[in-house]
Amino acid sequence: MSRDSTGPQRLSPATSLWNERGYIASLKASLAALSGAIGEQSDFSLYQWVQILAFTVEFQPDLIIELGRRFGNSTCCFLEAANRLGGAQRCRLISLDIKDQWSATKPRIAHLVSHDWFEPGEILLRDILDYDFSPAIGQAQSCLLFWDAHGFEIAECVMGAILPQLANRKHVVLMHDISDARFEVSSREYGNTGLWSGRNAATEYMWLGDQVSSVAQLVSAVDFTTRNRIPFHSAVESFHSDLSEEHRRELETLLSDKSFTSQAHWHWFSLNEAPGAISFPARQRKKDAHLDNQPDRLQAENQLLLQSLSAMRNSAGWRLLESLRTLRSRLAPMGSARRSALDRLQNVLINRR
Repeated sequence: MSRDSTGPQRLSPATSLWNERGYIASLKASLAALSGAIGEQSDFSLYQWVQILAFTVEFQPDLIIELGRRFGNSTCCFLEAANRLGGAQRCRLISLDIKDQWSATKPRIAHLVSHDWFEPGEILLRDILDYDFSPAIGQAQSCLLFWDAHGFEIAECVMGAILPQLANRKHVVLMHDISDARFEVSSREYGNTGLWSGRNAATEYMWLGDQVSSVAQLVSAVDFTTRNRIPFHSAVESFHSDLSEEHRRELETLLSDKSFTSQAHWHWFSLNEAPGAISFPARQRKKDAHLDNQPDRLQAENQLLLQSLSAMRNSAGWRLLESLRTLRSRLAPMGSARRSALDRLQNVLINRR
């Protein structure tokens, strides 16, 4: 890893990018190609690839947990970090999402990376609320948790079930889709939008102090960090406070305009910074809580069924059967005497079994 004793040293997104600038610069073309192949840059901008990749590599986790991945931009970012940190033997990625867009993404990027590039990742189609994180966390010395799944029930799972297991380990929690009003929001006007009413990723936004977002987990994060007097760090603030003008100019020279910018739109915190005992919320799952996720569950199950059906149709046995059916239709069309005789023979053979 590139280090410079004359540069900033405190852990932050800005110092991480500075320390890893040589490595990141060498990947400019590769990261741009991956981002372009996946598409959906509005989900995870190229500058966020750069910032979060540098931060992850600098932090050096041996376990990365990704909650929510959608099309897999962040998944690829963390796979690249895991490979940089030594591959599957040194760093593992566990990625969970209830929807399966990854099966479409992986073939689009396979030609851009080596076959073993995917090895550090366990990419799961699972419900975060039902997953047991204990075995993986129990083996980890250092963990980075990327929290990008929305909703209060997920928040209660993170803060009531996952964070208590991380409290005595080196860890950081990264939260996407949260902006800093001091640096990243140009207008405070409501415009044509109303109040934020609890819908995730909606056009309406809420303002909580300097944090601006349209995702419910911001409410829970502010509540949790404020109660426990844990700093809730703005990623973009570090680019204004931890870099000198000289450092900024060098980063601008090394990286393209899309890779280095004064925006970030993510926050982070760590229980390791708590000044005292930590209070965790009780996790109280209602018996009918699963109904809130029923549409997503049904969609995930439907996706699995479609994948199974596709695999059957692409099998050699299925193709042979389709060929025989086509031949039968040509030689003995429906309603013909030949077809009637063939059907009678088939029934006789079946009844003899």
